[in-house]
Amino acid sequence: MAGVDGMETLNATTLPPLADVTDCASEPAALRAALGRDGYLFIRRLVPAKRVARLRRLVLDHARCVSWLDAAAGMDQARAATGIRVGDYQAPEWMALQERVQSSDELWAVGDAPDIHRVLTAAFGRPSFLFLGMNTCRVVSPHPELAARLHQDTHYVRLPDEFVTVWVPLGDCPVALGPLAVVPGSHRRGLLPHHGVGIVDGGVDVEDDVVWHSGDFACGDALVLSRLTIHRALPNLSGHTLRLSADLRYGFRNSDAG
Repeated sequence: MAGVDGMETLNATTLPPLADVTDCASEPAALRAALGRDGYLFIRRLVPAKRVARLRRLVLDHARCVSWLDAAAGMDQARAATGIRVGDYQAPEWMALQERVQSSDELWAVGDAPDIHRVLTAAFGRPSFLFLGMNTCRVVSPHPELAARLHQDTHYVRLPDEFVTVWVPLGDCPVALGPLAVVPGSHRRGLLPHHGVGIVDGGVDVEDDVVWHSGDFACGDALVLSRLTIHRALPNLSGHTLRLSADLRYGFRNSDAG
């Protein structure tokens, strides 16, 4: 069995691509079949790029205020300040970012994008809603050891009912910048034992020959994850750029609840 790290054996540039279900995003049966098979849905251009750009600017504004950005970076550039390490989820600057974005119009414009709800409702057969206070904007500097390790969301997100995560990069996110990678079908294993504390210092064990799937993301692309799907962040190997993303949590209403 591979340990919770396993980063040294992961060649991100040769991973198989995610199964793209964009062409069947309006077909409930096809979405349900893909979700049941893979435990995820990868859909291109699901969120309007203008909405993503506004949330990106909010996050960059915070990053500029707390000196995470190179002083010479342009208004829309995420070039990291020299020597800065961002990825400690207990740091005051990171906690302040979450307080700033949780109820912001910019985050809710992305999270409540009509096409996200349309896809979730089609895939799960019930109307979806965005949880209040359960959403996160992440900023990760170009240090591979700060990437989120392999885990299942339901171990960390303690909600009594079914939920899903929709991961949205805040801008283009090529493999070198560290998008998410998943193990297709891993949701069928159930909840596995997790080690350590948090998604940077802990995780689950998987087989040495497990196959991860990932690929380049464009602004507006989205990855829907079952709460049990094993996933991880690829290392940020850009050398100079902060990776910006949002984790959005959704629940489901009874179909007759209105």
